[in-house]
Amino acid sequence: MTKRLLFRPVWVISLAFIVVGIGNLAALWFNLYRIATFSILFAIVIIQFSSSIRAVNGVGTWFILIKFAPIYIYVLMSTLWSPEPSDALVNAAYMVAGVIPAIIFGASLVRHYKGIDIANGLGILTLTFAIQALISILDGRNGMDVGDGTMRSLLGSLICLVSPIIVGAWLQTYRVKYFFFGLILLIMTITIGSRSALLIAPLASLLAIYIHNRKMAYRTICYSFPIILLVTYIIGPTIFSRFGADSFSYDISSSVIDDLNLSSEDRVDFDRRLVSFTALKSFFESPVIGTGYWSVYQINSFEYGRQLSAHGLIPGTLGELGLIGITIFSAIVMGVISRVYNLVKFDSSADSMSKYFLIGVVALIFQGMFHQIIEAPFFGMALAILTGLGYRRFKKI
Repeated sequence: MTKRLLFRPVWVISLAFIVVGIGNLAALWFNLYRIATFSILFAIVIIQFSSSIRAVNGVGTWFILIKFAPIYIYVLMSTLWSPEPSDALVNAAYMVAGVIPAIIFGASLVRHYKGIDIANGLGILTLTFAIQALISILDGRNGMDVGDGTMRSLLGSLICLVSPIIVGAWLQTYRVKYFFFGLILLIMTITIGSRSALLIAPLASLLAIYIHNRKMAYRTICYSFPIILLVTYIIGPTIFSRFGADSFSYDISSSVIDDLNLSSEDRVDFDRRLVSFTALKSFFESPVIGTGYWSVYQINSFEYGRQLSAHGLIPGTLGELGLIGITIFSAIVMGVISRVYNLVKFDSSADSMSKYFLIGVVALIFQGMFHQIIEAPFFGMALAILTGLGYRRFKKI
């Protein structure tokens, strides 16, 4: 017997993601990131108290939390051998406290709603950031500016995750709202100046089209080629200037330290290079267990006077958590990906959106080569959703 719903699923999910989006923007505005965590907790309450579709033979929140626990337990343990253990433990505790609610939020979403409903919520989430960007532009500022901070990195991660999911939702339904969300994502990909989003999101979206229909993917490439040329001609110099020799460098040798003697105007891509140099140096000093969570920040601060934390799965995670940390993380992620891949390939009863969420999470992992996604709440949310998609079946209540 089907229970009469008090609210439509799309309304509940939209409200939950609006709360999350506003919470993250408020956190950037006031430089108080606990606001983002509180917004996720509020969104969990919204989801849990809504009547909707529930999973059968699925997994609960505790299963997902326990599945992800090893990497975060190791992060907390690694603070014991950081240069300043007490400072590292405080930052690790804050990080874990921010990620756990996001994991619970993702588990709650996939427990109660179908993939297409979650895709709608992700579209609404990115729309809140787009509205903030528009407000900033109308105020005469850079579209990525939020208060005293920037949402470029956060939005870059979301674009990589959400783009193939929205493309998949449109291919499944051909609803105008998903076309609109996709158009917004395309504009933001071109304009936010995120190198990772510009490289990864279009490829992930094209892969989503290819999986749905190969001929459509080939036609998309052919039809979009003139548009790509036009966009490149008009705004290409601005976009690709971030890849130029005067703003980007691959040199992460010890010569990075020599740049400390140069003026800030003469340094090329200095912060990223210094972080990578410190992280790789840390790895070679302690390849098995790493030098401990938050150690890259501490080394940069104590030795070089630069308050820069680790970025990227390869340099950051290897440097701080070592081979043990990267192995634990890889085992968790590959286990989830393998489960969903096999489900999509061999089980026709799988949620039709599962393959697009799989592409989105893989795209986010590639983006994590440049950003520290282990400590990103949205990565915890996305991985929890993907885990749930790999186990569940649905029925109406």
